[in-house]
Formats: sequence, structure tokens, C-alpha cells
Amino acid sequence: MKIRMPLLLVGNVIHKSHCQPLQTEMFSNTTFRTNVCDLNSKYIRGDITLRDGLKGTTINPVFGDWGSGFFSRNQETGKIEGLLVEMMDILADRAGFTWRDSYGTYGNPPEGKDWSDVVIWLANSYDVVVDYFYRTTERLELGAVFLPGWYDATLIMIAEDEIKRKTDFFAWLRPFDYRTWIMTILVSIFTSVIYWGMCRLSRDQECRFNNLTQYYYLTALAITGHFEFKPNTLRTMILTLSIAFWSVLLIAAYTANLASFFIVENASTLNINSIHDAVYQNRNICVWKGTPDDSFITSEYPTYQQFIRFEDDKELFLSSAGLSKQCDVTVTSVGTWNTYEDQKAVNKGCKLKEIGRVLKFREGSYVMKSDSGNKCTNFIRDVLTVHIEEMLADGTIVKLRNDFYKSIKNQDCSAKLITRDGDEETQVTLKGMGGAFFIMLALTTLAVTISIVLNIRKHTKNSTTARIHKNTLQDSTKTDNQKSHNRFHRYLYDNKCYKDLVAANTVVSNSIQSSAI
Repeated sequence: MKIRMPLLLVGNVIHKSHCQPLQTEMFSNTTFRTNVCDLNSKYIRGDITLRDGLKGTTINPVFGDWGSGFFSRNQETGKIEGLLVEMMDILADRAGFTWRDSYGTYGNPPEGKDWSDVVIWLANSYDVVVDYFYRTTERLELGAVFLPGWYDATLIMIAEDEIKRKTDFFAWLRPFDYRTWIMTILVSIFTSVIYWGMCRLSRDQECRFNNLTQYYYLTALAITGHFEFKPNTLRTMILTLSIAFWSVLLIAAYTANLASFFIVENASTLNINSIHDAVYQNRNICVWKGTPDDSFITSEYPTYQQFIRFEDDKELFLSSAGLSKQCDVTVTSVGTWNTYEDQKAVNKGCKLKEIGRVLKFREGSYVMKSDSGNKCTNFIRDVLTVHIEEMLADGTIVKLRNDFYKSIKNQDCSAKLITRDGDEETQVTLKGMGGAFFIMLALTTLAVTISIVLNIRKHTKNSTTARIHKNTLQDSTKTDNQKSHNRFHRYLYDNKCYKDLVAANTVVSNSIQSSAI
């Protein structure tokens, strides 16, 4: 595991002749805090207002240069930039102080020290620690004071969660409850019967249909928005008008609720809602080493052996997914997660996501030393508090923060479907529409099957009919021939020539027999 060495650097590459470099070894006794007791006295006397209390003053801040992206230095020009720099520039402009020629930077804690040790030393050495440290009881007891929170440090869990997407074949039914569907069917049938009856009584031209089923079909079409009724009498016109009005309301209500029920319901395969669940399932839980996050989960489960600690937040997320995955669950803050969620290098394919419940609500803020008499640092705190609260109220900090997150993102992981946890959806998917397509395919298949069966039956019936007709024709022909033959012989028998011919045949036959003897 790679460990960064602590480093404190000079605030600017080029300094004016009267500016002193603000550099020192970490945890040395050197201090760069400004004495503002004279300004505090002026304020107490009423000579200056709190808002303008630091006007014309130079203060000495210190920035975290440990790779968060909130503070960085251009290697070619030496220019410093980042979210923290922009915020400090706006704050200085509003309060009227300067700082760019007198600042310091710091890195990660050295071996054997944690972030609480670092922040207390920084607060003792500089006027203000410009970063997002969390308010804890330990730090307050050691003399740290915290300005208004600008950073969402709410403690959450992140994991690579394989989502099993479930196709709902009956999503198309869900806009209405079962009572509404039953009533819709009954009303359709009832209306069809009424129309059929009226039509037959009035001899309406529409009565070209004799089958009641055909009128139910027309009513069903009306529900889908296709009105095929053609009434010619007043009563049928009134009835079809009611059908049309009812259908319009039904379609509007159905359509308005349909989209939300076509969204895929996602079932998480990682059933973890709290640290307790992760511990119970013997999961590897990863955390940023030496932070209050580390202290929080360690204090909750001091004997748990599957905590994995990393030296910085980026390495923490890189070990949470992909081939180098070591973490089943990662404990971090919302602000840190917002920094890395949309970066491909860390969260490729948007596989990492927030899971479970919020572990702890917190805010991150600037830190200063509590001092009301030695160098009167509390006066700087009060002035900065006024302007930071204004920047929070007018949306300045929110805009800066959102612009920063937008500038570092190279993918969009926000386009997600609705889940059981209530994540926002962006589109209807094929899985969500699967039920509607399935029903359509099933009905189409049924219609084709019926058509084929009826054609086969018709063909079989025609073949049988033809065969019977042929046999009947043959039998009829044979019978006719036999009757003709019989009539011919009867005719000859009745005729005298026939009798003579029979007698002659008899004589000839007897002669032949005598000759043979």
C-alpha cells in the first residue's frame, strides 16, 4: 500500500519581498496565526462592524493538498486552483482581506498520527484550515472550532451491487386496481347489450350486426380510443355519447398512471442496510484510514477483523470494484462519493452505488483554533461566519460545488431506473413493457392459431363433402344405368321380336348340344 509522506509547502511560487514563506515541518511548534486583538478591540468599541472587521488585513490559511481535487497546483505555471481556492477568493473579496501571498498546504498524516492530530496542529499553526473537516467531540475538546458547514459529510455505504432486473408481465394492469378493471368489463358488456337492444328495436342501420359479440367488440374499441359506432337515432346517439365520454376519461386516467408502472423493479442481490448487516454477513468493510469514518465503525465493532483501511479516498474507491476489488462495502461521505461517482477511472460502468441507510448525518467545514484572548482568533471566526452564512444562503457555495462536480465528471451515473429504494427513473425499458408485448404476442398467436384450425377444419370438411358428393354421384350413375338396362330388357320382353329371338336361341342351343353327342 502506497503511503504519501506528509508535506507542508510554501503558499506561492513567487513571493513579494515583504512576504514570508509559510512552510514548516508537520507537528513543529511554528505558528503563522495572525494577532487580531486590536481589531477585536475596535469592534468591541464600535469603531468597526463585524462584517468589515477584516478589511485590509492579511490572514494565513492552510489548504489540503492530498489529492482530493479541491486544491491543486499547476505544475507548469505554479498557479493554484480548485474549489477551495475559488471559495476562499470569493470569501476574501466579500470580507476585504487578502491571503494569496501567505498560505500553506499539507498532505496525509504521518505514521502514527490520524486526521484529528493533523487538524488540531493545523488550527494551532494557521488562522484557518480551509478544508472539510468533521465536527467531533474529540476535536472540540482539543480546542478546535468549526465554521458553518459547506460540505455534505453524511456517512453512507457504497458497494458494487449487481442488480437483478425483474420483468413484470402484468405492469399494464397496475394503473387500475382489480375493482376498476371488473367494473370496466361489466360496463362494457352492459353497454353493448343496451346498444344492441336499442339498435334492434329502432331498426337502426347499424343493426347490420346480428351477433351481440360484435357490439361488445365495438365498445372495447371505444375504450382504446377508436370509436366505430354509427348511430342513426337519438337514443343510440345519446348512448354512444356516454360511451365516448366515459372512454376519454378512462384513457386519460390509465395513460397518466401507466408510465410509472412500466418501470423495471430492481431487486438488489446485496441485502445490506447497515454496518450491522455487513458485519453479520462477514463482509469486507473498507474505510479511509485515520478519519472519523474509521473511528465510527471501529468504535461500533472493535473486535471485527474484516475492516480494510486505505491511505486515501481514491485508492479506497479503486478497491471497491473491478478486478482489484477488495471491498464488499465501502464507508464514506456523500461529498466524497459525489466526487468519484461519475469518474470512469474509479467507477467504470457505474457499478458502484449507494446502498442501505444513512449511517450518520454530518457536515464538513473550515476549522480554527478557539482563542478569545491570546491572538483573538475567534474574531476572525466570527467575521468569516457572517460571510460564509451569506454564501450558503444566496447559493454561491452550492453553485461552486455543483460546478466542481460537473467539471470532473466524464460519465453520467444518474440515469437510473426506479428501484425499491426510490431512485429516480429516466426511461421506460423493454423489461418494463414486457407484459404488454407478451399479451399482444399471445393474442396474435391465438388469432393465428384459430385461423389455422378453422382453415384446416374447413379444408377437411370440404374434402369430406367432395368425397361424399363423388360417391353419391357414382352410385347415382350406376343406379341410373341399371334402371336403363332393366327397362330395355322389359321392353324387349314385352315385344314379339324378343320372344322369337329367345325361341331361336333355344333351337340353336339344342342343335349344338345334339351335334356334340
